Amino acid sequence: MIRRSLLVLLCAVMLAPAVAWAQDAKAFVGDWVLTIEGRRGPQERPLTIKDAGGKLSATLVGGRGGDVNITDVTVKGNEATLK
Repeated sequence: MIRRSLLVLLCAVMLAPAVAWAQDAKAFVGDWVLTIEGRRGPQERPLTIKDAGGKLSATLVGGRGGDVNITDVTVKGNEATLK
């Protein structure tokens, strides 16, 4: 019984960060519009952030080089970092 309790506690401790990340990430999933300041003035670029099996990815639309696929998206609190 003690082993079982310790195992359940260990699993809960290990899963807590994943559950917290999933809750934080939900706030960023969806369609966004970024305003980019350039030489020709402000330009609006659509950004889509998706959750693919627990891993975030994004697509930035537009620009001379075409769409940019972003596979390294991390969330910490109220900030998302796209690399």
